[in-house]
Amino acid sequence: MGLGIEAAVSFSRQLGFVSETHERTVREIFAPLTSAARPKILALAAKDVVDVMRSDKKNTSAEISFILTRGFGQMFKHALPVDQACELLQVFLRGDDHGH
Repeated sequence: MGLGIEAAVSFSRQLGFVSETHERTVREIFAPLTSAARPKILALAAKDVVDVMRSDKKNTSAEISFILTRGFGQMFKHALPVDQACELLQVFLRGDDHGH
């Protein structure tokens, strides 16, 4: 769960909804919960993860819905084209986005 929240905040930062500082704060909050799972999750291929997400009944073949944020307590649903979702996820999984 913690890594999912971190991914959502990473997506939000990459899309300009939150700052790098907000992303870093969220990562620090969840670090005690996510540190053990992080290497296994980050080793996954973005395409494989997106393929699993596409099978969720909320999503279509062309878009995937995410819960993103504009800050603490400011969550919203946002659909992204599959290709864009894969790109954002690749950045998160590589760990080379601005917040890492």
